[in-house]
Amino acid sequence: KKALRLDFKHANVSGCYLAGLVWYEVLTGNDAREIKYTPKGVKDADEGFLRDVAHTVSQEARPKDLIR
Repeated sequence: KKALRLDFKHANVSGCYLAGLVWYEVLTGNDAREIKYTPKGVKDADEGFLRDVAHTVSQEARPKDLIR
């Protein structure tokens, strides 16, 4: 009988959303905090926090001459 177990190698829906937000901001230069879409499974209380984290990380990671 197969059983479900915790997986420490793959992100949950919130982690995938955060990664997508970071990629979006780094690649486009657009502010991830302005994204209106939130995938099913991300808690309402977390969505703004995740957007803020993505924006902060993206700004710190990009070379300053590339930031619009």
